[in-house]
Amino acid sequence: MKRFLIATAVIAAALSAPASAQVSVSIGQPGFYGHIDIGGFPPPLLIHPEPVIIYPGQVSYE
Repeated sequence: MKRFLIATAVIAAALSAPASAQVSVSIGQPGFYGHIDIGGFPPPLLIHPEPVIIYPGQVSYE
């Protein structure tokens, strides 16, 4: 029984390992900033597609 459970765990780990493989490449060329992700994950969703400038709130001392 122990051999069966160990064999099942090893097979499950071997099958799930390639599914989580992801490659990240950094390119240091002029005019290119950032990195390229090659994998099965979609890019993150943008909340604000345009840049947003955030200022600290005003503090009043009495």
